[in-house]
Amino acid sequence: MDALDNSYVTEYSTRVETQMGTAEQELARAIDLGDTNGVVEAQRKITSLAIENDRAKQAKLQQDRVRAQAQQ
Repeated sequence: MDALDNSYVTEYSTRVETQMGTAEQELARAIDLGDTNGVVEAQRKITSLAIENDRAKQAKLQQDRVRAQAQQ
């Protein structure tokens, strides 16, 4: 089960990072085009992804804590 958890957290983190890069590109494109609605939408995505990124980091920290306790 631990390997499954590690794979899930790794996949989740990678997906969030990839989507963050895409959202940043969308933001830059919207700014270049002067697309106010596009800017707002890209900023919403970036904010949501920042929260997801924090959750992924917290999950990784929790895994590390559990692993450290198991080794004691």
